[in-house]
Amino acid sequence: MTKNQQVVSLMQRLQNIGCRIWAEDDKLRIRTSKNALTSELKQEIQINKADILAFLNSAKTQAVIPEEIPVLRDDAPKPLSFAQQRLWLLAQLQGRSASYNMPIALQLDGNLNIHALHSSLAYLLNRHATLRMYFPTVAGQPQVAIQNLDN
Repeated sequence: MTKNQQVVSLMQRLQNIGCRIWAEDDKLRIRTSKNALTSELKQEIQINKADILAFLNSAKTQAVIPEEIPVLRDDAPKPLSFAQQRLWLLAQLQGRSASYNMPIALQLDGNLNIHALHSSLAYLLNRHATLRMYFPTVAGQPQVAIQNLDN
């Protein structure tokens, strides 16, 4: 086992018993509940103190390169989430249902600005892709598709 592996193993054991360990101003800091550290662990920490500090300090200086999350095109097939799968299966078993719809009727007084209403709804639909989703079946498997607003 390499020194790094020993340090990682020790830190995992400390984490498993609820210890928090960090480097601060080239000093090793440990926060734990009372009596959580056995004399053997204290001795192991003392023996490996320099290696633990070096490991923690090197972890601070290493640049973390975030993994880029690919953006799928709207027309690319997407799998259903588990919740969507459940609702899709219920729809297949029970047929069409209004159980998950929230119908509402509004009464508007005064003149209606059709252009403003159309613009508001278009903005809402453009902003929230979930309102444009539908679920076609491709090769027997449901997929998520998003209606394009260009039309």
